[in-house]
Amino acid sequence: MKNGSIINGKLIETWSPDNIKVESNNTIWVFNDSEVDTVIVGKVLEKRKSVEIPYHINVEYGLLIGNSDNEDNAAGFFHSSFNYNLVHNFYAGAGVGVEYYMEQSYIPAFVQFEYRFRQTKFSPHIFLKSGYLIPGEKQHSSEIYNQYESRNIPTKYLDAEGGIFVNPGFGFSSWVGENFGLCFSVGYRFHTLRFTGKDEYELDYRYNRLSISLGLTFK
Repeated sequence: MKNGSIINGKLIETWSPDNIKVESNNTIWVFNDSEVDTVIVGKVLEKRKSVEIPYHINVEYGLLIGNSDNEDNAAGFFHSSFNYNLVHNFYAGAGVGVEYYMEQSYIPAFVQFEYRFRQTKFSPHIFLKSGYLIPGEKQHSSEIYNQYESRNIPTKYLDAEGGIFVNPGFGFSSWVGENFGLCFSVGYRFHTLRFTGKDEYELDYRYNRLSISLGLTFK
C-alpha cells in the first residue's frame, strides 16, 4: 500500500478503475486504486496431502517369468498379505498364497517388509518377501526325473519337500478411494524346490525369475 503496509491474501478480482478486492483472514477488503502502490500476484502451491496408513492388506496376482532353462516359463502366483506400520514409513507383515510349478501346487508362507517413500495417495515403495514353499501334494510323478540316469531313482514317485524363496523388488501404489487402492510391483525372485526318493535320492531345482504383479490394497 502507499502508506507502507502490506496486505497478504487472495485477489478476488483485478483492479478496476475504482477498486481492488482482496480476501484476507476470511475478510474481504476493498481498496481504492489510488491507495495501492504495487500488486504482486503469485501462484500458491498446494502441499501434497498426507494419507495416514496404519496398516494395509494386499491381494495380488502375478507371473514369475524365467528363462528357457526353467520349467514353466511364466508360472502364475496369488499372494495375500497383512502389513502393519511399525515406524515412520516402514511396514512389516506376513502372508500366504498359492503357486503352481511343474504340475505341482505350493502354498507360500512368508514375511514381508516394505518401505514407502511418502505417505500420499500415490507412493513408490520397495519391498522384500521371504519364506517357504509348502507342497500342496506330497508325492510327485516320477516323470520329473526321466531325463536323469541313476540306479537310485525310484520307479513311480518322488516326495516333494518344498523350498525357500526370496523376492526383493519395487512398486507403486495409488489410492483411488478412501480405503481402496491399486498396486503394481516388479522384482527378482529366487527359490528352490527339493524332491526326495528311495535310497536317499535327492533332486534340487533352483529358479531365478522376474516377478511382475498387479493387485488391490485395502486399509
